[in-house]
Amino acid sequence: MEFQRKFPDVEVELLLEDRIVDMVGEGYDIGFRVGEPKSSNLIASKIARNRLLIVASPAFLKKYGQPQTVQELEKLPAVVYSSPGLTIDKIKYVDNNNLDAVIQLRAAYKVNEVEMLISSALSGNMFTVTTAQMIENEILQGTLVPIMTQLNLADYGTFYVVYPHRNPPIKTRLFIDTLKSIVGDKEPVWERRIPGFNNMYGYAG
Repeated sequence: MEFQRKFPDVEVELLLEDRIVDMVGEGYDIGFRVGEPKSSNLIASKIARNRLLIVASPAFLKKYGQPQTVQELEKLPAVVYSSPGLTIDKIKYVDNNNLDAVIQLRAAYKVNEVEMLISSALSGNMFTVTTAQMIENEILQGTLVPIMTQLNLADYGTFYVVYPHRNPPIKTRLFIDTLKSIVGDKEPVWERRIPGFNNMYGYAG
């Protein structure tokens, strides 16, 4: 919206896909990926980090109590993202012995739309693991609460913008510049909606 406000003469078409598209073959100017693209024929520019957190509603915590250990967390009902060939029900973290470990979520509800993770957690029936980018004002308003913040969670993956030409057209460069100005340089704008986030989940800075 900000880009269109600044450059109203540029027409924009947005396509939301779970699949990896052929940027060149399908004629796209810009794509967004989580994790650095492996394709050598695309130019990638880092936009922002994408950290994880675990959230539950006050109603959920009143019903089940605050989990204190990974084992307790694994017994609680969770809503997880699931699409054909992909179910995100395992979350990586570093344990107290500084070893890589995995939380096996109890997937009581599977959805193929990431926004449903938040709305389902708000219902009070399940908790969820989500990215900071998906949080709006739920934590500020107290409708969701970060839990198990002592865990050292792995980053979910950095956001990249990708494009097919080393010297992209000016509209592409302007779009990327606008996006970076909105998201922020070091600390992404969405992390500012989570008070004390840099002191949670093993994150620092």
